Amino acid sequence: MNKQFDKWNTLKKELSSSKINFQFKQRDIFFMSLGKNIGFEQNGHGDDFKRPVLIYKKFNKFVFLGIPLTSQIKKDKFHTEFEYKKGTRSFAILSQLKLYDIRRALYYDGKVSRDMFDNIQDDLLSLIVTPSQKKRVCTEAICKDIVAKNEKVVKKMNKNSKIYIAGHRGLVGSAIVKNLQSKDYTNLVYRTHKELDLLDSTAVANFFEEEKPQYVILAAAKVGGIVANNTYRAEFIYENMQIQNNVIHQSYLNNVEKLLFLGSTCIYPKNCPQPMKENSLLTSELEYTNEPYAIAKIAGIKMCESYNIQYNTNFISVMPTNLYGPNDNFDLEKSHVLPALIRKIHLAKLLKENKYDEVISNLNVNTIQEAKDYLNNFGVDENKVEIWGTGKPRREFLYSEDMADACVFLLESRDFKDTYNQNDKEIRNTHINIGTGVDISIEELANTIKNIVNYDGELYFNDTKPDGTMVKLTDPSKLHSLGWKHKVELEDGIKTVYEWYLKS
Repeated sequence: MNKQFDKWNTLKKELSSSKINFQFKQRDIFFMSLGKNIGFEQNGHGDDFKRPVLIYKKFNKFVFLGIPLTSQIKKDKFHTEFEYKKGTRSFAILSQLKLYDIRRALYYDGKVSRDMFDNIQDDLLSLIVTPSQKKRVCTEAICKDIVAKNEKVVKKMNKNSKIYIAGHRGLVGSAIVKNLQSKDYTNLVYRTHKELDLLDSTAVANFFEEEKPQYVILAAAKVGGIVANNTYRAEFIYENMQIQNNVIHQSYLNNVEKLLFLGSTCIYPKNCPQPMKENSLLTSELEYTNEPYAIAKIAGIKMCESYNIQYNTNFISVMPTNLYGPNDNFDLEKSHVLPALIRKIHLAKLLKENKYDEVISNLNVNTIQEAKDYLNNFGVDENKVEIWGTGKPRREFLYSEDMADACVFLLESRDFKDTYNQNDKEIRNTHINIGTGVDISIEELANTIKNIVNYDGELYFNDTKPDGTMVKLTDPSKLHSLGWKHKVELEDGIKTVYEWYLKS
């Protein structure tokens, strides 16, 4: 097919001729989510691998895939045999696809096929550069122009991007805000619960319509420890699903460029193989005490996946392990194990040192007897601190500011397409574990905190209380492969949190 066609009509005539039977050489074309009209050669070599494939022409029931040529690659026999020329501009024709085959390409969403091809022909022709340009300049010039046509998916965050952080006051959200500010992001948007109730679908819709955020970080959630999860089961499943549904759906309706959904590693089965890999999701039953919360978070993961597949959105789900850090919840009834232990052991130390004014102030009560009565409910006095269970269960802990750094890293440099194997027939388990891959027993954790707080009383492990899952350790290798690893080790992190707690 090494003929020169000056006009598309000439090409149509040749294709329509019953005397000519064109045999197009098939190539593996892998469509990226960069745009509705762009892909990359999968089996090219060197810089060829990065060259864009253009869907540049619709003729009858066929769509032709072309690639811009440069002087360096025009000597290739394949390209000279399958070439379409228009003056000094040229395409190599890679293959032909019937329109219904386009459904197999990742960019296709069922709504843009025929109209899209009709509308982009002239634009694509104008993007082809002359063969005299250098290969690297050629590739970058074409990519830059085409990518700009679909900024919703491929546009990278810049320092002025409007970023909405839902849940900015919590442990997770405040750490992410701090990280973004440290990196000079200036257009951050937040709302307190009083300003925006995320359970109110109308209020959320109005907020998105007015603010039009480009990026969304969904860190808002109803969270708590084992007691709270088991006691307030209805609130945990209803409120979390309602928040997710409202924010994720409005992000889709308002063309948010990227959303980061935060969950928890409690999504994994009770008897999950250790360490927990992403593909263990939904393989067996959940831990009973936090089942409602876990189901809500699993629904969030599947909602993000489903919107990405159906609507070509760019929503990423991350599942951090047990977090601790500044702005943690130290409420003795509702907090997680690490902040609860810090506060209980600190208060026991104050009692032992007869610093009653500080105890009263810390608990916001009127008398030391009220304080002692309250603390007795949690097994705390001047001589001992009670800890539920045997102390043998092992847990993994991640410093909240490390978690925030991982989240911002993913927002800045990774997309949904990076979260799964492109050759998979079924897209699932696209969420990403965020953890250290290192665990510690509850007994070791309590003794570490006891030493940092400098408390010389007794730690009493009440084995009549439940232990929960004996081992919970994430496998963070997927995140490592994407280019991020934690920095803060546990003992250093606890020291920092305790200093923050004393000041606060």
